[in-house]
Amino acid sequence: KGEVVCRGKSKVAIFAFGTLLHAVAPTAEKIDATLIDMRFVKPLDIELLTSIAATVDTVVTIEDHAAQGGSGGHRRPPVGARVVLGR
Repeated sequence: KGEVVCRGKSKVAIFAFGTLLHAVAPTAEKIDATLIDMRFVKPLDIELLTSIAATVDTVVTIEDHAAQGGSGGHRRPPVGARVVLGR
């Protein structure tokens, strides 16, 4: 399961996968973004991803995984179907 590290006041959410959480934390603080530690791509915490994405205008994913099969492939259908198209 993912974990909300801090809730920002801007309409930006940063989902950090793997080891990049600490690297992106200063940037999240600087832009007052919500920062989420997603820990692992599989199994993806779709419930957390969609609930946070529904409250912001911009979702950023930061990962150090492979381009093929990374969070992007898992992220698009749930967010697209449940959040972006639902607005």
